Amino acid sequence: MNKITFYLPYFELLTLLETSLTDFKLVKEEELEHRIKKYQREFVNHSKLYFVEYEAGNEEERDVYHLNRSLEQQTYLVFTNELEIFCIQDAEEKAIEVAEIIGTNAFELIDEVKRHILFIKLNNEWTWIPLFKVSDAPQFQHTLISSSKIDKRDQFFSTILKS
Repeated sequence: MNKITFYLPYFELLTLLETSLTDFKLVKEEELEHRIKKYQREFVNHSKLYFVEYEAGNEEERDVYHLNRSLEQQTYLVFTNELEIFCIQDAEEKAIEVAEIIGTNAFELIDEVKRHILFIKLNNEWTWIPLFKVSDAPQFQHTLISSSKIDKRDQFFSTILKS
């Protein structure tokens, strides 16, 4: 059995998707936090919820991670869930199931070699895009997102390359 990580870095997804896709709004962070905590209580899983305080532009200081939301600092939700799978297509199915339960419309999968695959729900349909060379991407059941749906393509792909 293999492992793959369901990864939801709220701030990163917010800045990437809401600036690149017209009419896309990520679910509100507070609502997502509530649903994730409920998911963690109700399901047996290997998940972690924490909050990151980004140190933007300061190379000497590092990002700070909190187990509880800091009231003094601006922090953003990060949720991870390790999924046990037989094949990558199992990961797609399990990850979308988690996404639907917690109510998110975007997340990433991170495979065993640390490649990121971004899943986005557009018009009630899940689509995906690898954040690496498309020819190296696995075949999923859902549709690969058309670059024509990405309104600010240059900004979208340059942001991906920077991260």
